[in-house]
Amino acid sequence: MCIKKLRQSGLPSRAKGSISLEMAMIAPILLTIILASSELLTIMRVEQRLINLNYNILTLVGNQRTLTRENNIAQLPYFRDFAETQLEFIAKGQAGLSIATYNAATDETTVILLDGRCPLTRRWPDFALGSLVEVTLCFDPEETNPIWDLWPKGRFSSHMIREVN
Repeated sequence: MCIKKLRQSGLPSRAKGSISLEMAMIAPILLTIILASSELLTIMRVEQRLINLNYNILTLVGNQRTLTRENNIAQLPYFRDFAETQLEFIAKGQAGLSIATYNAATDETTVILLDGRCPLTRRWPDFALGSLVEVTLCFDPEETNPIWDLWPKGRFSSHMIREVN
């Protein structure tokens, strides 16, 4: 009898299986935030892997024996393919690799491998003697997600210089 009086008095009854308006508005926003943060973490993983690969390639190339043998120099493009394969585990795209050496005594720069997508910085330290090597590794992602467009393209590039042993 009391329930009948409440319904007749104009108070709404609770519908079964409905959600609140607040939840209907918040759920898509939360889902969007989760997906965007997932893409941002993927972008940061690409950057970190790019830096790690550049360091590994620089360590391999920074050996005097690697840079003086023609057979070893001919295999340097395989490093680019290896980097591209490793980065594609995270995101689809193309990698570029450029390598140059610098002789401080003669102030001479020798480009060993040059990729058009990946320019060398040639910012050599001020040394009087010694040989240096620069490795520049770039990545051009092929992602269609708009989150990737918000990230500066220059961030997908890593430049490292070290002395040749």
